[in-house]
Parts: sequence; C-alpha cells; structure tokens
Amino acid sequence: MSNLGKYESANPLKKALLKRFLEKTRDVMGSDPGRVLDVGTGEGLFWADGHEFDVIGVDLRQEALVAARSRRIHVANASAFALPFANDSFDFVVAIEILEHLDDPAAAIGELARVARGRGLITVPWEPWFSLMVLIGTGQHVRRMGREPEHVQAFGPNDLRDLLGDHFAMVDVRTTLPWIVAEVSVSA
Repeated sequence: MSNLGKYESANPLKKALLKRFLEKTRDVMGSDPGRVLDVGTGEGLFWADGHEFDVIGVDLRQEALVAARSRRIHVANASAFALPFANDSFDFVVAIEILEHLDDPAAAIGELARVARGRGLITVPWEPWFSLMVLIGTGQHVRRMGREPEHVQAFGPNDLRDLLGDHFAMVDVRTTLPWIVAEVSVSA
C-alpha cells in the first residue's frame, strides 16, 4: 500500500484489518466504475493508490479539498445534504465513513440516491465492534467506551440495510470487522 494516511498502520492486526477493508471496498467498486462521486472525500485518502477513472470529491472543508485535488480528484465544496449535481449524474456513488458523523444520515443517503444512476459503495464503522477495537487497541476514549467523539450515529448491519433500503432498489450489506460495507444500486 502507498501512503494512505488513516488507511495505514504499523500495528500488524490493524494493518491486516485495513487491508481486508480496502480489498472488499475495491472489489465492490470494480476496475471501471465509470463516473464516480465521493461524498465526504476529505483529503482523498481512499484514492491515494491511484485510479484510472473520473472521480469528483465533495467535502465542506476547503483545506481537505486542496489535498484531494493532488490525488487527481475533481473537487466541489458542498454538503452531503445538498449535492450540486443533477439527478442521475453518476455511475457510481461513494460514501466512506461519513454517515456516522451526520445528524441526519437518511437525508444524505437520499441525496446520494438522487444523483446516482447506477451503483454505489457505502461504509460505516460496525458498532459496537469498532469502538471496542479503538478502546482495546489504542486505549482512547475510555469514558466513551472507545466511541469516537465525532461519531453521532452507530450502525449495525441491519440498521444500515434498513436505512439504505429506503433509498436504493438493491442493497447488499457485508461485514469486514470492524466495518460494514454496503453495495447499493438504484435498480434491482
């Protein structure tokens, strides 16, 4: 793996879990997903290994978008709740580890479904396993039992399936400890 920032670790267990997570997410995406929208792209770390297709990254943090641009990502400063794109604009939509940060994840999923014309990839931490691994592995957030302070939502596989099922015709939820990985499609 190249320099993936948060997707890299010296810890052998975390390294193995991250490798499996990235393999599973990239398997869902495939080698040629078409025109991709990455909502909550941040610094574009997910794309640090490179890509040969058109990626548009959306985030609210301007400084993150500057870093994302260096990874050959076209960027837009916008909210997940009001995407500045027409209906059915993207072959593949991506939301990697953002729903747990949102007060209204259903509204963001509605926007993703609106701009999608094909498939998508949505991931969230699998609770309570994610928090337990943070607590045990790092000793962080002891008072919160390992729960990251910026995580305002917690998902299990059924929670995510139910949320996505309200907006997408096909939802395939898989787990890869400590994450949940969902493949979605606007058509069955």
